[in-house]
Amino acid sequence: MKTAFVTGATGFVGRHLVEVLLASGAWRLIVLTRDPDNIPPSWRERLTVVEGQLERQESLECGLERGTVIFNLAGELSDASRMEAANVDGVKALLAAAEQAGAAKIVHLSTVGVIGSQRPGDITEDEPCTPQNPYEESKYRAELVISSSPRATPIIVIRPTIVFGDGERKRADSVLAMLRAIARGIFVHFGRGGIANYVYVGDVVDVCLCAAESPVARAIYNVADPCAMREIVDAAADELGVKRPWFVVPRVVGRPAAMVLERVGKMVGLNSPLTVSRVDALSSQARYVGQRIRDELGWTPPLGWRAGLAQTIAWYREKGLL
Repeated sequence: MKTAFVTGATGFVGRHLVEVLLASGAWRLIVLTRDPDNIPPSWRERLTVVEGQLERQESLECGLERGTVIFNLAGELSDASRMEAANVDGVKALLAAAEQAGAAKIVHLSTVGVIGSQRPGDITEDEPCTPQNPYEESKYRAELVISSSPRATPIIVIRPTIVFGDGERKRADSVLAMLRAIARGIFVHFGRGGIANYVYVGDVVDVCLCAAESPVARAIYNVADPCAMREIVDAAADELGVKRPWFVVPRVVGRPAAMVLERVGKMVGLNSPLTVSRVDALSSQARYVGQRIRDELGWTPPLGWRAGLAQTIAWYREKGLL
C-alpha cells in the first residue's frame, strides 16, 4: 500500500483529495494539521493525524518515511503576517524533511496567480512572473525555493486557475456570488470577449494524483480549463432555469463605477456590491492554458468545467445556498 502525507488536508482542495485517497483503498494516509479538532469525525479511524506546523521540520519528520508521496496543499491565503512562514519557510522545511526521509515525490500546489499577467491572449508557464499581491508573491517565492533547490526529491508544481466546486469554503466564494447574481437576474457582463479561467476541484484532485504517479521528476504545470465568460454564464443560467444574462456594460464604464462604489462602501462601513477586482475578473481576456501538462503527462480534465458546474450548482441547492 502506498503512503501519502497530506498538508492542508482540511482546506478546500485538501478535503476532496483526502476523500478520494480514502475511497481508493490504495493509500495509507497521514495528514499534518495545526488543529486536530478540524479533522472530520468520519476520517479519524481511517488515517493518521500528525499535529504540527508545516514550517517546523520536526513536525514533518514525525510523519514522513521512505517512499512517501507528499501532497503539499497547505497555504496561508488571508493573513499576510503568516504568509512568509507558511508559504515559503514551510516549503523549505518540507524539502529538507523529504530529502532526509527519502520521500518518493512532492506534489506542490501553487497558483497561476504567481504569473500575474492579465494581458489578452494565451498565457503559458513560460510567461514571466509578476505576482500582484502578498499571497501571490509568497507563492512565487516558494516556487523559487523549489526551482533553486539542489535536493534530489522529485517535485511537481501544480498551478491551478480559480478552483471551484462543491464543498464548504473558508473564504469568500466568488463563484457562488456569481451564481446568485445570475439566479436573481442581476448579473451584468463587463465588456465582450471575457475569458473564464476556472477549473473544477475534482479535476485538480485528479491532476495531483496524475502528477504523483508520473515519471516526471521536476516540472511546473498550469492546470486550466478556460472558456468564454459568456459560455459559462449561459451554462449556469440554463442549469439554474433562468433567463441568460444579456446586459453588457463597457469595462471603461464599469471600472470607474466600481471604484466609486468601493470608496462609498468604505466610508459608510459596507461592502460594495461591485468591486474593481470583480470587474477585472469578469472582463479579463487573459486565457491561462495548460498545454504542457497535456503534452508531457497526457492529462486533460476528466470532468471539465461544464459537468463540474452542474455538480456544484446541485450541491449549492442541496445546502440551501441557491
